[in-house]
Amino acid sequence: MKDAYAGLHEGFRERLRMFERKLAAAGIRARMICGLRSMEEQARLYAIGRRGKKGERIVTRAKPGYSYHNFGLAADYAAGGFSAQQREQFGQIAESLGLTWGGRWQIGDFGHVEWRAKALAELRSGAEAGTVRIVFDGKTIAEGHLADSKVCAPVRPVAEALGASVEDRSKKHREVVLRRQ
Repeated sequence: MKDAYAGLHEGFRERLRMFERKLAAAGIRARMICGLRSMEEQARLYAIGRRGKKGERIVTRAKPGYSYHNFGLAADYAAGGFSAQQREQFGQIAESLGLTWGGRWQIGDFGHVEWRAKALAELRSGAEAGTVRIVFDGKTIAEGHLADSKVCAPVRPVAEALGASVEDRSKKHREVVLRRQ
């Protein structure tokens, strides 16, 4: 059987181990079923639901090179048996570690987590960018990525360190609102 962790970015692998420990502590049993995915595998999955086969549904919206799976920065977990409460808890735990949870997307992918340590465009171009630590009151609160003199970092951990909550309006308004708690 293939090792689901093989080929994953080292920093992402460490986050997944923390994620899985927190899930277990919350009583959520989750098994990773997919990590690194080749461009060929991504192309095969992208074709599903687009081949004109009756009853076949689309399984991914990401073309080859447009999925964090292709760069070892995404993982899928078997989440089909989760209750709504367990799915939400799964997502909250992922987000607490600076991961993006697919359950917040317009078409929810409840077992998917990814670490957007680098922008996909940069990953596709093969350019290396610097990793930066976001520090608040002397404590590292998130890791980000420096590209073109801009820092890209996960919003939720930064907001929480500042005592704010996050309201994601990106589906409708392309904005994320921080609110004082």
